[in-house]
Amino acid sequence: MNGERPARIALLIDADNSPAAKIDLILTELATLGVANVRRAYGNWKKDALKGWEKVLHEHAIRPMQQFDYSKGKNASDMAMVIDALELLYTDQPDAFGIVSSDADFTPLVMHLRAKGAAVYGFGNHQAPAPFVNACSRFLYLDKVDAGSSAGQQRMSPAQLRQDAKLISLLRHAVQAAGGEEGWAQVGVVAQQIRNQASVDARNYGYPTFSRLLEATQLFELRREGSVAWVRDRREGRAEPRQEARTEPVRNPEPAAARSTRVERPQSKPEPEGVRMREAPVEDAVAAVVASLLSEPEAQPPAEAPTPRRRSPRRKAEASPAAEAAPTPEAAAPTPKPRARRTSKPKA
Repeated sequence: MNGERPARIALLIDADNSPAAKIDLILTELATLGVANVRRAYGNWKKDALKGWEKVLHEHAIRPMQQFDYSKGKNASDMAMVIDALELLYTDQPDAFGIVSSDADFTPLVMHLRAKGAAVYGFGNHQAPAPFVNACSRFLYLDKVDAGSSAGQQRMSPAQLRQDAKLISLLRHAVQAAGGEEGWAQVGVVAQQIRNQASVDARNYGYPTFSRLLEATQLFELRREGSVAWVRDRREGRAEPRQEARTEPVRNPEPAAARSTRVERPQSKPEPEGVRMREAPVEDAVAAVVASLLSEPEAQPPAEAPTPRRRSPRRKAEASPAAEAAPTPEAAAPTPKPRARRTSKPKA
């Protein structure tokens, strides 16, 4: 709905495939979504099957659109309804369309209207084909809803709801997509998420609101904060204690983990000694320093200078005769005689 004005809705009724007794319910539903300022019903009004619509058309200001059958067994009113819908789309440009029918022939029309930005609200019976139902923005089963109340005539039990795998999957995915860190999501946001994805209405399952439908499945937790309802998957609430119990035993055996890492250390790629020492535990570094100190040799006092060895007298005595026997150059040569000095006699 637009913030400045209510949404303008064009209501198009396939009278040949729609019950006249449900027109009050249809108009009441559209009144919550906008204003149905275009109201048209299509059919061959000469048929006896459509006589029940005569009083309804005048009471609710619905314009009857006459369309004769051009051939036996063929309904020409469907084609006339499609043409008028396209004309309204490109001329009046309503915000939404209300299509009342259970005929799958309108599926391409609904897909085209939504592709052009218009919402489509479908109304029909439970025998409406799934492609037509899923193509609509929202589809309401008229034969499952009481015209006098918003609740359904046949309410499905929690077991029956859980057996609908498609519904449960849609609800859980919508809650998960709209949920926060703790899994809580607003019910209004979840309902809008579901309507954007598929044509699901809580009243088709016998419940007046989405919050009642979520609560009836017994798969979700609900809480209220003022006028805002919150919902969370029960699996989210049970997952937290299991996670704490699973992580608690891991914190205690730290020594075992340290021993396992020391055993696996030799298998790693060898690294320089300095890098290994920085990464090793403190006790390993201390052990390495102690081992290096123990491996160094002890300091020895400086060695004394060796004393000269004395020759024994025996060896000297043995060597002296030989020395005496060997002729020396001085002994072999004759010693020169001293020359006499001439003295000069004094002259007389």
